[in-house]
Amino acid sequence: MNIEKNLILIRNEDKTEEIINCSPTTSGKRNITFKNNKTYTYSSYNVQWSRNCIEINPKTIIVYEKGIPISGITKIIKFEELSYIRLIFKTGYHKLYRKAELVIQKNSLEDSVCLDCFSYLKELAGSIDFQNDNDFISRQYQNMTAISPDSVLYKYLKHGTIKSITHFSQIVFHFGFNISQKGAAEKALTNQISVIEGPPGTGKTQTILNIIANAVMEEKTVAVVSNNSSATLNVFEKLKKYKIDFIAAYLGNKQNRTEFFENQGGKYPDISSYKLDGEKGQKIKDDLVNSQKSLEEKLEEKNRLALLNMKKSNLITENGHFEKKYASSLMEISL
Repeated sequence: MNIEKNLILIRNEDKTEEIINCSPTTSGKRNITFKNNKTYTYSSYNVQWSRNCIEINPKTIIVYEKGIPISGITKIIKFEELSYIRLIFKTGYHKLYRKAELVIQKNSLEDSVCLDCFSYLKELAGSIDFQNDNDFISRQYQNMTAISPDSVLYKYLKHGTIKSITHFSQIVFHFGFNISQKGAAEKALTNQISVIEGPPGTGKTQTILNIIANAVMEEKTVAVVSNNSSATLNVFEKLKKYKIDFIAAYLGNKQNRTEFFENQGGKYPDISSYKLDGEKGQKIKDDLVNSQKSLEEKLEEKNRLALLNMKKSNLITENGHFEKKYASSLMEISL
């Protein structure tokens, strides 16, 4: 049967494509004939058939599965009656999802204000590429056909407010920290966008490692990108130093991508010991948080001590200048 017009579930399995006929019997059951011309009788309880469907234009929406956008969709067929959605892809492959398995958002480029601003930036990128004799920026805009209403880009195009993130209830610092690094990591993990600046040697890489660690603990993914390959390599080397580089794929240019895939042995490392569940895992987290609080208090005291020492040094210097000037005045008076 036409999978774009019908959905037939037999014992909750999609059999639509295998069926050529489905008809009721006088006893209230259903006779189902398959492509091999064999007919079987099923209890009506085991057969669900929906012909009430709605086709949605995939250009107007973004479909997510487990928080990841699904690409390459050419048709979206919604069977509201049974709460299923069928996705058909460019390759001809199709897959049936329970409605609850997917999150559907409106494509923000359907908004005229958002589209006008985006189109302007897209045209501007073309002018910049023409001057630089390449099409790199233009290609990025050409490839961007959908924008999530939850994205930072949408907030920028619509002059919206950047929202806070509450996914990380307990932020831990596996790679150590100072006060400024702690603040930077916390802001990065609780805001949609965060800028961390600092000269070389101020611990930016260490902060990135702490951000990665917290994201991985929450079963999220992280992309570390830079126009300087040595910067991303530095992060990867740090992960290798702590023997957790297996969580990362060092990609980027064609050579890196080729090397990564050629070096895959098809065998995943045993990471069962890395998973901390139950009371044991919670106790380790609690102990770590308590240690962090104690360390934070000591670091704050250290910072206050450094500030007081700086003030003391300044006062000593000022006092020296004052005494020198005062002593000179006394000499003039005595003469």
